[in-house]
Amino acid sequence: MSFLKKLAIVFASTYVLIFMSEHVFWSKPGNGYGSILQQVNPLTWISYYLATYSFLCIVHFFRVRDIWSMFLAGALFGWLIEGVVVSTTYDQLPTSICVTGLSWHSLLSICVMWYLLRRALIDKGYVKAAFLSTALGVFWATWGVWWWSNAEESWVAPLDLWIPYTFILSGALMVAYWILSKVAAESFKPTRAEIFVLALLNIGWFCWQVVPQKPIALAILPPLFLVTYLPLKWNRQVEPAANAIVALQAPISPLNYLMLGLMPATASITYALFALGRHVRTGPPIFLTQGLVGFAMYATAYIIIFVRKARSASTCVALEQERP
Repeated sequence: MSFLKKLAIVFASTYVLIFMSEHVFWSKPGNGYGSILQQVNPLTWISYYLATYSFLCIVHFFRVRDIWSMFLAGALFGWLIEGVVVSTTYDQLPTSICVTGLSWHSLLSICVMWYLLRRALIDKGYVKAAFLSTALGVFWATWGVWWWSNAEESWVAPLDLWIPYTFILSGALMVAYWILSKVAAESFKPTRAEIFVLALLNIGWFCWQVVPQKPIALAILPPLFLVTYLPLKWNRQVEPAANAIVALQAPISPLNYLMLGLMPATASITYALFALGRHVRTGPPIFLTQGLVGFAMYATAYIIIFVRKARSASTCVALEQERP
């Protein structure tokens, strides 16, 4: 039974991450990969399921709990998606290291959708959930209109496709959050065998598919993982509380589920307002802002966790000196 609960946690988390990384990113319903059926194909789900399983193992093992350690764990998830599942991390170096591994997957999919929005939903009040859902709805539409003027994949999704697209996907998101709120998070305790298999699959695919096509990947991805491993190791040493998988498992009030509905509603209204005016190139400023924020978050997380580790070491030394 505990194994089934573990799989349920991974399954629900996988959809939460697919929601932002695929559905919101490719917001052009009715055209190519923008269609829901294309975005939920088996290969996409398997790839994200394994990456999500790996991310949750990282959260569990390194006792990831706050936004800073979460961003670093999210960075590893982002580089798994963009550097192992696909190989975009190596396309436009050095900016491709940040975009979109840090700037979208870690910042939005992990930190906002999987962490911050869940914290808002389990809050006893409704203001945080309402604010974040509304902000995400505005962002969703503002990003979505970028596909109107995208030179490579230009597509103007009609409003009668956009509205059901946002509401159907958001409805599935509510179900995913409901599952995460109900399944006992303490059951997520990956075994060494599970971790070994996940590592073998990730490394095997990287060596078999990515490296032969882009040999430079060997000089990029392993160092990124090693550099990020260090602050996560420090976090494990100084974090006394339960990891975020456990901390975020709590009931969600019916009112906050209603607040989550503000996201597709706001996205539809904002999209309709954009449709009344001229096509706006919203993509470049969003990409630039996200890139800067992603880099700043990574650097800040590194510094904050290093300071925590240093203070913890100083405290231990002081306690040893006080002993008679």
